[in-house]
Amino acid sequence: MSGGWKTDPITKRAVDLLRRDSLLLRDGEFIGAEEELRARYGVSRPTLKLAAGIVAQDQLVQTRRGMNGGYFAARPTADAAARAASIFLSANGASLEELVNASTPIRIEIARLAALSDDPDLHAELEASLHEEAALMAEPFSYTAFLRADRRFWVTLSAACGNPVLQLFLDVLLSLVLAVVESKDPVGGDRARYKDMLSRRHRVAQAILKRDPAMAALAARCSTLISDFDKNRKLTDYTGDVGLKWS
Repeated sequence: MSGGWKTDPITKRAVDLLRRDSLLLRDGEFIGAEEELRARYGVSRPTLKLAAGIVAQDQLVQTRRGMNGGYFAARPTADAAARAASIFLSANGASLEELVNASTPIRIEIARLAALSDDPDLHAELEASLHEEAALMAEPFSYTAFLRADRRFWVTLSAACGNPVLQLFLDVLLSLVLAVVESKDPVGGDRARYKDMLSRRHRVAQAILKRDPAMAALAARCSTLISDFDKNRKLTDYTGDVGLKWS
């Protein structure tokens, strides 16, 4: 969509107001019907539709038609952010080393905060994961399933840490790493390295279950060593182009 609307004060004002109204509400809440918003913003139907299309690009509004239709608040997802980031990073020659290094301090802080959490659901999920993840090394081995389990583990911790900034940043980075390496085994089928990665992840879980934030942070630091990945590879070495594959 052309950026010419930015020079049109009427459209720009409608965009700003619609974006503001969406952010004042929770995801899925009703902003208003078309006629109501036209009157509220003082704009024509074409201008409102243009403004809604622009705000929809930011995933902040959804339009529904019909008797109960109108404009509803929406929220962007980490997956959408990761999609945009994947194209940018691939086009600029980013490597897996840079992605993993960026995620390491975030994982460390998330593990530390998770160890301070008294959330019984978190502890129950970690207890279950310690028993279930042994099956990840069974035949037939799937490195994709292993990496998806790693992402679920860290997403679970980030959701419990109480810091939405860390949660978003880690989710974006993990989604991006997973999207990249799903097309090619990052350690070339070396099962010993996967066992080592699983052991490190278990040490993080055990430290959190013991409510030991210092040990959890140390275990998280050790669980993200760059040796787990082929650090010399660029993202395009895995994907072939800047359009990464997403499930």
